[in-house]
Amino acid sequence: MGWTNMLQQLSVWSVTLPFLAGLFRWRSLAGVRAAAWALTAAALFPQLIRFVIRERSVENALYNAYTIVEYTIMTVLLYRLAGCRHKHVFSLLTAGFIGYAAGLYTRQSVTARFWYEMACYDNLVYTGLILWIIYRQMDAQRFVLRRHDEAFWFVASILVYAPVSLFALSLWPWMGMPDPPLVVRAAKMVNDVANTILYLGFTIGLCATSEAVPVNTLKHDI
Repeated sequence: MGWTNMLQQLSVWSVTLPFLAGLFRWRSLAGVRAAAWALTAAALFPQLIRFVIRERSVENALYNAYTIVEYTIMTVLLYRLAGCRHKHVFSLLTAGFIGYAAGLYTRQSVTARFWYEMACYDNLVYTGLILWIIYRQMDAQRFVLRRHDEAFWFVASILVYAPVSLFALSLWPWMGMPDPPLVVRAAKMVNDVANTILYLGFTIGLCATSEAVPVNTLKHDI
C-alpha cells in the first residue's frame, strides 16, 4: 500500500476514534461534546453502510446527504463554542446555506459540481466562524483556549481542517483525471492528513476533563 492509499484509509477510518471515545464517555455528552460526537456519528454512517449496500449510486447519495448534515451539526457546534445567545446568528447561517444552494441549483441543477461547491461553501463558513471565535476571545483580552480545555481541541482541529479542505475541494475539476497534476495529488494527501487531525482533535476534546468556557462570558455578548 502506497502513501496515498495509506493516508486515505487513515483519513476515512480515523472517525471511529472520536465515535468510540464518545461511547466510552457517553455520560459527559452534553452541549459542545454532544454536537461533536453527533458529527462523528454522522460521518461514520456512510463508511459503515458501504459494507451492507454495495451500490455506487447509494454511496454517492449518502456522501452528498452528509454535506447537509455536516453543515447543520458543525454550525451548531461552532455556535455553542462561541457561546452566542442570539438565535439570529444561527438563522443567518441557515438562510445563507439555503440561499447559496438555491442559487447553485438554478444555474446547474444537482450535479457533482453542485456538491463540491456546497462543500467549499461549508468549509468557508467554518473557517470564518473559527476566526470569529478566536477574535472574540482576543477582543475580550483573555484568551481562554488552553490545551486542557475541550474547546481548544475542537477549535484547533477545525481551524486546521476547514481551510485545507476548502483548498483541496476547490480543485475538484482535476481530481477525476486519470493522471491529475502534482498539486492536485499533493492537496488530496494534505487534505487526508487534515481530516485525520480533525478527528484526532475531536477524540482528545471528547476525553478532555475541562469543559468549554463560552466566549460571551468573558466580556460582551453578541
